[in-house]
Amino acid sequence: MGSCGFSNIRGMNGSDKQNEIKWFLKPNKDVTAQCIHAEVTNKSRRIKFWKIVVYGFNKVVERDSLFEKLKLYSVLISGPWMVYGDFNAIMAADERIGGANVTNAEMRHMMQTMLEFNLYDMKGCGSFYTWNNKHEYDGKVYSRIDRVFINEEWLNDFPCSYANFLPEGLFDHCPCLISFDELVERKKAPFKYFNMWAMADGYEDVIKLREGPLNEELCNAEKACARSGFPFKG
Repeated sequence: MGSCGFSNIRGMNGSDKQNEIKWFLKPNKDVTAQCIHAEVTNKSRRIKFWKIVVYGFNKVVERDSLFEKLKLYSVLISGPWMVYGDFNAIMAADERIGGANVTNAEMRHMMQTMLEFNLYDMKGCGSFYTWNNKHEYDGKVYSRIDRVFINEEWLNDFPCSYANFLPEGLFDHCPCLISFDELVERKKAPFKYFNMWAMADGYEDVIKLREGPLNEELCNAEKACARSGFPFKG
């Protein structure tokens, strides 16, 4: 698997929407009003991991049931685990600009929960503030409420994974692209010959002494030039 992505999830508090999601995910899933829990298999590396997609309610007290659910998952799950989505909560005072004052209660609740579950922020890039209210002038609010958390087993299996928060565009939330550590095969670059090389002192002596791929490529370049009618200065 090279990457996966997410954007803000809305409407999961409706029972009809939850049933649709359950049908789509089929086995190995658990869907509630604030999260989707599912098992995923990375077929290229034959590694299974667990993911939880979150849409936290706006009020701290309403998110208690979400964190209780996460606590239950943390006991039951073994192996790589990723929790990501819109938590509607921040972990530091500088993660919100404008709007209501940041309170210690909302930060403490989020931080204590993540520490209890031994979850870490996935390293990332892109937009720091992942949500804004789209106001053009007065009342503009920026906040970092979308996150990607991972456990230690995830770090062991996907050490190079990272989250890229893209520009929000017309939406209020930034979509996130999560990239996994996957080896990329480099294609062999085509050989290029420049006529100015022939102007260098000792060029002909170097070519005569050189044996192997370079000399073969130069011979091929000379033949190609001859066929096309362009001079080959070698």
